[in-house]
Amino acid sequence: MPEASHIIREACQDWWRKNAYTPSPDSPNPFEKIGQLIQLVTELYKHPTATIRAAALPDTPAFQDATSACKTVFTGFKNMRGNFNWKSKAIITRVDDTVDASPVFDSIKQNPAEWDAWAAAQRELPAPRHELGESFLTIVNTASAPPTTGNAKPFVLALQCIAQTAAQNLLLAPQAKIAQEIRADITTRIRDRAALTYDAMLTNVRDVLRTLQTGDRLRAVLRKEFRAALIDEFQDTDPVQYDIFWNLFSEGSIPLVFVGDPKQAIYGFRGGDIFTYYGAKEAIAASHQHSLETNFRSEANLVAAINEFFADPVNGRTFQNEHIAYSGQLKANDVPAAKALLVDGARDDQPFHIWTLDDPQQKDWSSPVAREIVRLLSDPKTTIGGSPVRPNQIAVLVNTHKEAAAVESAIKGMSVNAVRQATDNIFNSPEAANLSLLMAAVLEPGKGRAIRNALASGLLPCTHDDLRHYNAASDNLSPGIQPPAAASRPFEEWSEFFHGAGERWNQYSFMEAIQYLFSQLEVLPHLAASPDGTERIADLRHLIEIIHQAARSKKLGPIALTRWFNRQRKSEFRDKDGDDDATARVSDDSDAVQIMTHFKSKGLQFPIVFAPTLWKLQTRSVRADDATCKYHENNQLILDLDTASAAGKEKAKTEAHQENIRKIYVALTRAINRVYLFAADGNPKPEQYALSWLLEHVSGTTPHILRSPVPTDLPTAPWQDPTPPPAPESLQPRALNNPVDKSHGHASFSSLMPHPAAAAVITTSAAEAAADAPVRDIDQATEAIPPTAEIVIDPGSILAIPGGAKVGNCWHDIFEHIDFTHADSNPDAINEIIEITLNRYRLLPKPPANASAELRDLMTKRRAAVRTMVFNTLHTPLQPLGDAPTFALKDIPIANRRSEMEFNFSLQDDNQHRLNGIGEILDKQWNSTARNEEFIARLLRSEAAIPRGFMTGFMDLVFHHNNRFYIVDWKSNRLDGKIESFGPAGLAAEMSRNAYYLQYLIYSVALHGFLAARLKNYSFDDHYGGAFYLFVRGMDGKTDSGVFHDKPSRELIESLAKFLGGTP
Repeated sequence: MPEASHIIREACQDWWRKNAYTPSPDSPNPFEKIGQLIQLVTELYKHPTATIRAAALPDTPAFQDATSACKTVFTGFKNMRGNFNWKSKAIITRVDDTVDASPVFDSIKQNPAEWDAWAAAQRELPAPRHELGESFLTIVNTASAPPTTGNAKPFVLALQCIAQTAAQNLLLAPQAKIAQEIRADITTRIRDRAALTYDAMLTNVRDVLRTLQTGDRLRAVLRKEFRAALIDEFQDTDPVQYDIFWNLFSEGSIPLVFVGDPKQAIYGFRGGDIFTYYGAKEAIAASHQHSLETNFRSEANLVAAINEFFADPVNGRTFQNEHIAYSGQLKANDVPAAKALLVDGARDDQPFHIWTLDDPQQKDWSSPVAREIVRLLSDPKTTIGGSPVRPNQIAVLVNTHKEAAAVESAIKGMSVNAVRQATDNIFNSPEAANLSLLMAAVLEPGKGRAIRNALASGLLPCTHDDLRHYNAASDNLSPGIQPPAAASRPFEEWSEFFHGAGERWNQYSFMEAIQYLFSQLEVLPHLAASPDGTERIADLRHLIEIIHQAARSKKLGPIALTRWFNRQRKSEFRDKDGDDDATARVSDDSDAVQIMTHFKSKGLQFPIVFAPTLWKLQTRSVRADDATCKYHENNQLILDLDTASAAGKEKAKTEAHQENIRKIYVALTRAINRVYLFAADGNPKPEQYALSWLLEHVSGTTPHILRSPVPTDLPTAPWQDPTPPPAPESLQPRALNNPVDKSHGHASFSSLMPHPAAAAVITTSAAEAAADAPVRDIDQATEAIPPTAEIVIDPGSILAIPGGAKVGNCWHDIFEHIDFTHADSNPDAINEIIEITLNRYRLLPKPPANASAELRDLMTKRRAAVRTMVFNTLHTPLQPLGDAPTFALKDIPIANRRSEMEFNFSLQDDNQHRLNGIGEILDKQWNSTARNEEFIARLLRSEAAIPRGFMTGFMDLVFHHNNRFYIVDWKSNRLDGKIESFGPAGLAAEMSRNAYYLQYLIYSVALHGFLAARLKNYSFDDHYGGAFYLFVRGMDGKTDSGVFHDKPSRELIESLAKFLGGTP
C-alpha cells in the first residue's frame, strides 16, 4: 500500500459519525468541519517524529471561566478608539463608556494557587512569549492589585486578545488528543489488513532497531552483509531514515557516508527535512566533513556568474541560514569544446542573462521566451559544439503546471516542438474533463444537454456551427446569435452513436464502448489534426487505460465507474495508491524544448535554461485554515496547532522563504552553457519574494551577469527548421504464408439465418461472415407495411408506430427493467419506466411548442398505445403445452426471471456440418404442433456451413414458474399491419419467413445444457416448459393473439445438441 490517505479518511469519518452527530456533554466536538480533522490527522501521520504543540493555554475550568469573563467585559466597549482610564477599583472609562472589569478579577481570585503557579512559569519563558500568554499575564498582574487611576489601555488590549482568540486556543488541546488517538487507530487498521505503507515500513525498521534484542540481531545481519553505506541526496532525507542508518552504521568500522548539498533541499512537501541534514552535520566531527570545491557541469563563465549571484553578502547569508554558507569561490572544471557555447566563435563572457519585466503583473511573459528560443535556433553565429542550437538543448523551468502549459503553447505557436515533462496527475488534464462529458453522454444518450456537452468537449468531430444549430433547436442559444440553417449531422444520429456505445458498455465493457465511438466517429484522426494532437491523444489513451483497469479490478458497472472517475478528478477524494500510474506521460520528446517544474529538473542538466517565472515565487504565510504551523526548534520539527500565533507564523514563513531561495538555486544551476532569468522591475517585497531578496543582496561587481530589459527586437515570425526531416524507413509487412482457418469462430442465430430471410436457399457466404456476425439476435427491420397491403391503420395505434431495430431495442429495454408484478399493484411505476425509456431512445418525442394540435395529439395517442401494449403483454394468458396451468407474465416476480441471458456452447468437432443437417433432424423428429413443412424444406435445400467454434447469443427472457423454465422472445414485428394476422396462421408464416423456429431451437439447446449442469435431479420433460414468442403489437391481454408457443421434444433437442457439438 503506497500510502494511507484512504484509511486516514475512513478512520476520521468513523470518528465523526460516532462523536460529531451526538456529542457527549463531557467531551464536545472541538472541530468545526470533518475536513479540518482529516487535514490535521494527515499532517500528524506524515510526520511521525514531529513534536506536537497544541494550546498556549491549559484547558482547565479556571482558564475557561476567565476567558468567558474577559469576553463579557470586552463586549461593553463600543470600539477601541480613544483613551481608556481607570476611574476607580475595577471601573474603566472611555469617553461615554463605563465598564466594570470586576468579573475578570473575581474569576482570577477564585483559583489563586493555579494562577500564581501559571504566572510564575510564564515569566520564566524566553521572549517573545505567545500573545495569549502575555495577555493573561497582564490580566493576572492587574488582578493582584487593581488600579484606581491611570492608563487602562494595556488591560483592554489584553481583554481584546483573550476575547477574540482564547476560546479557539482552548480547543487545540482536545484537537491534538483526538488526532493522536486516530493516528494510533490508523496504524491498527493497516496492521489488521495485513498491509504496509512505505512510511510504516520505515518506522517498523526504526522501532525494531530501537528494541534491545531485535535491534542487535538486525544490526549484526546488515553489518555482515554490507561493507559500506552511502546515502546520496542526503539533504532530502527525513528523520526516520536518518535514524535507521545512524543506528545501523554510526558505530563500528563500516564506513557511513552522507552526500548532500543543503542548497538543493527543496522537497519539504514530500517530507524531506533539511534540519535533519543540519543535525547530522553537527553530529559528525569537522575532520570527517569534506566539500566538493569544483563544478564539473557548467562552463567556467557560468560558474563565475553563479558565484557572483549567490555569494554571501558581508555580515549575512544569502540562503538566510547560518548552516548554509556560500563564499562564491566555487571553481570550474569547464566543459570541452564539443559542449561549449560559442558566439561568433568565442566563449560567451556573460552567459547569465537577467531580463527585467517592465510590468511584473504582465501576462505575456511566455512570448519573450518563445521568441528568444526562435532567435537562438535561427542564429548561425550561436553554436553548441560547433553546430546550431537545437530545440532539445533548451529547457524552460517553471513553478507550476499551469505555467508549463502557457509556455508550451507559446513555443509551439512559433513552430518549435516542445514537450512538458509532466509530474502532474493525469486526472487534472483537460482531457479528463472532456472524457467525463463523453461518459455522461454514453450513460444518458437520450438527454440532449449531456450530448451537447460531449459535443462541445472537442473530442468529437463536431463544428461550432453544428453546436449553434443544436443549441438553437433546443432553445438554448444566446439572444442575438443567428444559428446555421442545418447541421452536418442530424442530432438524432449523435444520440444513436451514444446509445450504441452505451449498449456495448452495459453488455461488454467500457473499452468496447470507447472503441466503438472512436471507430465510428474517427476520433483519433480528428484529435491528431489539432496543434497539440499528440499530447491530447497520449493523455486520452492513458485515461482510458486507467479507467479500464479500474473497471476490471474494482468490478465497476457503468454508473459506478463514472462516479469513480469523477471522484478521481477531485484531488481530495482521489485514490492516492494509484498516483504513480496516474502521472501524466510524455507524448514525444524527440528534438523538443523540455518544459518542467524546478522540482522535476533537480538532478538534470541542459545546455540552455530559461527560468521565466521565478519572480512569481511568493512565500505564503500560514493561514487560519491550515491544519498546523510547521517550523523547527533545535532541529526538531514542531507541528504547532495554534495557526494564529504570530511567533509561530513568523518562524514557519522564515523557513518557507529559505526553501524558496533554494528552489531558485536549483533552477539556475541546471544550465551548462547559458541561463535566462526573468525578474520583476523594482524588486518588490523582498520579505515575500525570494528572487527580490537575492537581487537586492547581489553584492560587488558582476562581470559575468548581463542585466537588461526584455529585448524589443526579438523575432516575431515562426521558426523555419533548416534541417530536412529524415526520410521515412521503408517497411513492408511480413508475408503470411500459412493459410488461416476461417471455419472457427462464433456463430449465432442471426449469422446462420441473416435478415431479411427472403431467399429460399441460404448461401455459403453467410457462413463466411459467421465469425464476425453480431451476437445479439435482432428483430425484423422493416419500417413500412408492404405496399400490397390494402388496409387503413389508425395513426395513433400500436400498429402505426414504425418498426425497426431502434423500436425493438426500446421495447426490449422496457420489458427488461419493469417489475411484471406491478401490472396491478403499482402501474404508475411501470408507466414511469416507459416514459423514461421512450425519452432515452428519443422515440415519440414531445413535439415543439409551435407544433400543430394534430401532431401533439398523435404523439399522445402513440405513447398511450405503447403503455397499453405493455400492460396487454403482462396480462395476456399464456397456456403451456401439456398439463401446466395457464398463467400470465404479471405472475412472475423479478427474482424468478433473468433478462438478456447470454449463452455460449461449443460447436462441432472437426467434421464440417451444414444447415441441411439440421433440416434432416427436424424432418425426422419435429413432431410438435408447431412443425412447419415449408421451413424444413428451406433448411434441407441449404448448403450453408455451420462454423466450428462456439454458438453464442442472448435469450431475451428466461423465467421460472411452477417448477418449469420458459424462454421468452419479444417481437416488435408489424406483420402486414392487420390485427388478424397475429392469429396462429399469420404467426406461423412470420416464424417461418424469419426462421424464428431455428432461433428458439438453438435457445432450447442452450437452456437444456445450462439446466442439466446446474439443476439437481434435472429432467427435460419435467423442468423445461418451452418457448413463448410474444408478438407484442398483436397481444390484447385476453386471448392468445400474438402468442406463439412450442415445446420441442427431448429427443429433438438432444439430437440437435449432439449434431451441433455434443450435449452442452
